Amino acid sequence: MSKEYRKFCAKKGISISYSRKGNPYDNACIESFHATLKKEYVHNENFENLESLRSGM
Repeated sequence: MSKEYRKFCAKKGISISYSRKGNPYDNACIESFHATLKKEYVHNENFENLESLRSGM
């Protein structure tokens, strides 16, 4: 995690939470969401660049 990101979070009062390394069950809902997003959207489209992916979401 970048130093800039940690500073940004601290400035905004955002606490950073980590799950245990190698244990996706700590955050199963978001892991499932990311898997579905990749299967149904990201891997089925051809994006020219990262910005086109971001704008499509």
